[in-house]
Amino acid sequence: MHDPLPIVKDPFIPMEEPRKRLMRLEEHIPDDNSNGLLHEFGRFLAGYISQARVSAIGFVIDCEYAMHDIQTGLNRRTMKVMQNRLTGQLPSVYKSLHAQVPVIAEAIFPPNFAAAVQRCFEEFNTESPKGANAGTGAG
Repeated sequence: MHDPLPIVKDPFIPMEEPRKRLMRLEEHIPDDNSNGLLHEFGRFLAGYISQARVSAIGFVIDCEYAMHDIQTGLNRRTMKVMQNRLTGQLPSVYKSLHAQVPVIAEAIFPPNFAAAVQRCFEEFNTESPKGANAGTGAG
């Protein structure tokens, strides 16, 4: 059993500064060993997450949806085909990117909120019904 989530006065955090950090993820995670795909994923997330404020679980769910969309090549929000460097990769690439969600959170959010994202990510990916994260390598 995990320790409870850290108490956060406001469970939502403004996305303005984290979105800027996502756009410049290479400044916060300089050597990612992904041939720049992690940084590209950060830029994709910056545009994909449209809310002005996000909760820890909301960020995790947005990352899960984003990962699904880049794997299928179809943006579920716009229902438009996506063509970018992130689409058409091998499943192992997506599994590796997916595992970096907590690292991204640590790079873009304050420590308490990043810890909450980490916990939500772990809970989401260990307690999801079998097949819920199909294709991400999680679950």
